[in-house]
Amino acid sequence: MLNDVAEVAPGDGALLNRCVRTYADAPVFKEMDRPWVEDNPFLRPLLTCDFPGFDTTNPLSSDQLASNASLIANRILLSIYERDFVFLPRHELDQKWENFNSYYSDELRLLGEIIRPQLERYVFSSVNEEVNISGTWTIEVFEAYFNDYREGFKAEGNQEVMTAITSACNPTAAALTYLIQLAGDFLVESSAMARNTVGNYGPLQSEMFKVVIDECGYGVHPVKHSTLFERVLQSRGLDPVPHTYWQFYLPTSLYLNNYYNYICRNHRHLFRYFGAILQVETAFRVACKQMADMMKTVFGKHAETDYFAEHIHIDTHHSRMALENLIIPAVKTYGNSILSDILRGFEEAQIIGSIFSNGLKKQIEWADSFFASGESDSPSEERPFRVIPFSELDKHRRWEGTRMSDMDTVYSVRSGEFDLVAGYSVVASFGAGQRVRVPAGVLFAYCPSADCAYEVYQC
Repeated sequence: MLNDVAEVAPGDGALLNRCVRTYADAPVFKEMDRPWVEDNPFLRPLLTCDFPGFDTTNPLSSDQLASNASLIANRILLSIYERDFVFLPRHELDQKWENFNSYYSDELRLLGEIIRPQLERYVFSSVNEEVNISGTWTIEVFEAYFNDYREGFKAEGNQEVMTAITSACNPTAAALTYLIQLAGDFLVESSAMARNTVGNYGPLQSEMFKVVIDECGYGVHPVKHSTLFERVLQSRGLDPVPHTYWQFYLPTSLYLNNYYNYICRNHRHLFRYFGAILQVETAFRVACKQMADMMKTVFGKHAETDYFAEHIHIDTHHSRMALENLIIPAVKTYGNSILSDILRGFEEAQIIGSIFSNGLKKQIEWADSFFASGESDSPSEERPFRVIPFSELDKHRRWEGTRMSDMDTVYSVRSGEFDLVAGYSVVASFGAGQRVRVPAGVLFAYCPSADCAYEVYQC
């Protein structure tokens, strides 16, 4: 295979798919017969059973980011990026020693680096094309542009998600879906940006390091930001080990995580990251206030919200630090030419945030529709006879992994029971004579009983 790599022209789809198949065939990446394994951050199923391979002739468009191909591409990319990070289980590494060595093996590292550039083009081309920088930019013009943004920012997209949760028929299930999507990023918080604290680039490097120090709680583990989020998960009965709920991540959630790894891992994008961190730190302080309010509305006034409260406080400072200590000194030192990258990162970060919010809102609303079915006008044959959390699912149900629905699909049950998984807390059960429609653009899995027979109709 290495000889083939050396001889092939860039962009060869056949070679990419050979590498992907070999990479995904590693034991840590194979499909599992269960949705998660406790205390093992290395096990990450990558492919879905119906994945035909990548056709990268045309990169994913923005309206294809909630597709099955996007799910797989983003799963693979995150598994590659995070090989730079240290993951360990909480206990008993002896039992996971082979998984540990496999995930960090030289073979997977090499295969990952062959795959990564082509998948990055495939995944991120659309967001790159959505931003067009024109005109003459100076630091004074940029500051005026930023001040207008900061004064008018209301985090409308995030608020729409919060409203979808608090107004849901089952707000607890909706909130758990939301927390699981955040976990992929928040449990390794600051890891991507830490790549920009190594090397030697003067005072700017030290200013970046100050932000990372804050994220890491100044070396005090109980107040490290990822530790604070672990407490949020534990307060709701969720496992705090990174990627326990890997199979429930939406592609649009993985996409947000991957974007920051993408621009931090390639230091050519350093100034793009300066713009992105300014936007994120400015926006997150507002979004965290909304998140804290949602948690208290759903779980009561004593809900665990320290993570969100900390960011309402610290991100006000981080926003100022990013502008005054990173961007303004960088432009004064290196000139106006870097402003196009800074502005690009600022604009792209807004787009990435919207993609995350839109994908999550659609998933929450679809999953919640099963709880509303008893009160809806839908025919009785389309109403589930039971909706339960995944933890209550019959252990004898067959698990084939999650995937995205690329088109509206109807499952018509002829016999037995057909359990449709719409999220960690939503398993809707259908029996003989019933049918269920899975709309395009949502994550799902099905777990039929041993005696279940069903037909599939794609619309």
